[in-house]
Amino acid sequence: MPHLIIESSLELPSETVENLHKLMGEQETVSIEAVKTRFYSPGISFAGSVSGEPHTAITLKLLSGRDPGLLEQMASNLYDRASELIKEGKVSVEVLNLGIYKK
Repeated sequence: MPHLIIESSLELPSETVENLHKLMGEQETVSIEAVKTRFYSPGISFAGSVSGEPHTAITLKLLSGRDPGLLEQMASNLYDRASELIKEGKVSVEVLNLGIYKK
């Protein structure tokens, strides 16, 4: 834990995904050894009324219990870095607190 899931209509370079992965490991209360990152590029995607409009959705899944201010900071850090690295299309970041999680 945490899980960083990156879904993009773009073929992102592995360096971009790795950069976001490492950024998560630098966050307060997070150890890089615990971060699990996955990247998916769907074959078909839509954004609004336009097929193929570039967009990247980042989801960060965390165990509950972190301060809301810290969650906001993590989301902002991810959004800012992703926006720097991914110049094409739009970027979004969602942070989800998990209730029950077993591994």
